Amino acid sequence: MYDSDTDQTLADCLDRARKAQGSPSLRAIAARTDYSHTTVAKAFSQHVGDLSWPVIEQVGLAVGADPVVLHQLWVGAGEQPDVIVEAGNDTNSRAQHLPLVLWIVVLFCGAIAMGVMQAIDDNVAHTTFIADLVQIVFMTGTTVILIKRAIDAHDNNDRPSSLFFSLLALGAASWASGRLMWFIERQLLHDDMPTGLLAGSGFFLMPICVGAALWMSSGLHGAGNWRRPWRSAVTCVGLVACPYTLAILLLTALGLRTDGLILLYAILPAADIALAMMALAPMLCGYRIFGSAVSVIGLLAAAASDVGYLLLRADPEVTVYPPTAALGYVVFTIAFSVYALISRPLPASIRPVIPLGPKWLHAQDIVAVGTGISCVVALGCAASVIRMTTEEDVGVVMFLVTIFVGSALALLGIVAPRS
Repeated sequence: MYDSDTDQTLADCLDRARKAQGSPSLRAIAARTDYSHTTVAKAFSQHVGDLSWPVIEQVGLAVGADPVVLHQLWVGAGEQPDVIVEAGNDTNSRAQHLPLVLWIVVLFCGAIAMGVMQAIDDNVAHTTFIADLVQIVFMTGTTVILIKRAIDAHDNNDRPSSLFFSLLALGAASWASGRLMWFIERQLLHDDMPTGLLAGSGFFLMPICVGAALWMSSGLHGAGNWRRPWRSAVTCVGLVACPYTLAILLLTALGLRTDGLILLYAILPAADIALAMMALAPMLCGYRIFGSAVSVIGLLAAAASDVGYLLLRADPEVTVYPPTAALGYVVFTIAFSVYALISRPLPASIRPVIPLGPKWLHAQDIVAVGTGISCVVALGCAASVIRMTTEEDVGVVMFLVTIFVGSALALLGIVAPRS
């Protein structure tokens, strides 16, 4: 039996949080959850005790209520705290998730078919054509999905979420346009190793847009304050410089080319790895675990292909890119399209961190320590490259990286304890 007084207190807590947010409509709240507006309505009524914790949690996050307080009230209402009831118990929720399930099945089957084709087809032209075309189609579809979600958020007067999805859409569109230029150069102009900066500009714009979106998400989920530019700058410098200097150190150790164009394209795998680290932020704060995992897998797959292409580009004996080098990009486009469907709108305010480990291990401390370690590793790799290479361009770049990273590390040590 439920304690009806506790139920009313739980409903009152949600109602007060809703009023503090300006009393958004039930449909507007439902748009920020995985449930229908009829299910959301129960959370503000005497039937709140009939709802499972996942429903209460999502409704509470949508209206800015404290999830810790809500969980205590919900437990007091008679539910077991460790029992997870799937969203599929709601008929409308099942209908909403059906397109996502079908899309994942289609992508999974398509990825298997493409992998099999890569293995059995000896015609490089065929497999290269299919690999390039699949990436364009998947990323174009992802762009359309993200634009639709940005428009929906704008219609619900949710400006942070509208900006979040717009940045993701711009990043997806930039990557798709870069891949289209690459497709034209390779398939129509018969350039087996495209090096045009027109195609590269799209690839370089994608990390900027997606990085801005992920930083907004990490800040609002409690990992840091995305409104403080210096923290953003220090973290980004550390996260990008570490894999970048590691990539240059790898090229130098293997004796491969490290000219200006190679130094420029080495930014791509570094940016993808940095984005993967940023995508972990909501997970560290106890939110969006599945979405974070999907995005991290996709970004690391893209980084794997970036590293492969970088090594091939730097090898003077390579005259053509093998189609298998693009498999990481295919995984990335599939994961990004799934993320576009499952990612939720941003919370209206900064969320309290839900510790995943000891209480003293705070997400912001993890970010600060990770930034510091990244900066130290970057400085070590830059020093090693300067000692190993005789190339003037590489030495100058590593010297500049040392200055930026050293300044960022000093800023982190001096300013962070006072903030």
